[in-house]
Amino acid sequence: MKGRYTVMQPQTVRATLLDQVFLILLIGGLCSLNATNVAASDIKVDSASDAVPDVVNMSSIEKYPMKASPSNPELRNLSGAKINLIITTKANQSAAPVVTKTMVVELYDNSAANDLLARLPLSYTISNYSGWDEKLLRMGRDKGLSMADYTGGDEPGIPEVGYYEPGNWIALYFGYIGYWSGKIPVGKIQATCDEIKHIKAGSTVHLEVSSN
Repeated sequence: MKGRYTVMQPQTVRATLLDQVFLILLIGGLCSLNATNVAASDIKVDSASDAVPDVVNMSSIEKYPMKASPSNPELRNLSGAKINLIITTKANQSAAPVVTKTMVVELYDNSAANDLLARLPLSYTISNYSGWDEKLLRMGRDKGLSMADYTGGDEPGIPEVGYYEPGNWIALYFGYIGYWSGKIPVGKIQATCDEIKHIKAGSTVHLEVSSN
């Protein structure tokens, strides 16, 4: 009489276990692949200008610790010097650049502002800084402005022009930024916050000494 259960040969048991393990690994791999695809599809970039990574020198931030007072009135005395920010924009790649706006900046009497004045004329491309109310003039490989008068941090005025040493960029502030280490004020800009905000990213900004 035959029993109710069939006794499997050792080779058969081994093959069945291997099949189960392979199936588990296959299902796990498909789940991981799907999760990767979903994560990739969730990545969004607001604009071409915001896609440029912001390179910040973290060692510089450690070098310039914050201080108790953010006002720095001693760095905001006007020197009497003025510079023009001449903004030119192209309607398209083949079009000639057109001057869309000229903004005057009254420079402060501090090391960064005086250093900038001594280097003029200069030209930079302006970009947005995603998530922050400021426009950036990235100085790239140019030597950073002098931080000789730096006192430990700064809270930018609104509107105002300043310099951020860890990122090596000149910033045009049109909204609240708060107090940050590594910042130093450069000048008082004769423009409204709305005018600065609407400077088109990708425009060229030519900095020159003002004759006014």
